[in-house]
Amino acid sequence: EIMPSLVGSEMCKETGLISDIPECTEVCESNAAVFTKGNEKDLQEKLQMLLNNKDLTDKYKQNASDFICNKFNWNDIVSETLILYNGE
Repeated sequence: EIMPSLVGSEMCKETGLISDIPECTEVCESNAAVFTKGNEKDLQEKLQMLLNNKDLTDKYKQNASDFICNKFNWNDIVSETLILYNGE
């Protein structure tokens, strides 16, 4: 299942900071900063890293939208769904 809020935020070119749960990492792959779930210190460090590194933040902003739109192209999803329902 695709996480709509995550996909939506990436398509809006927001910088991604995600936890390391599979639902997030499978969507973003290497196009977001990842912190260890439940680890407040790691979350703090990743937030600080993004605040201190404009180039890295800009890289995520630039790459995220194109990556997510290509990975979850709605035309492809509709075509694949129709094939499943129509048995083609």
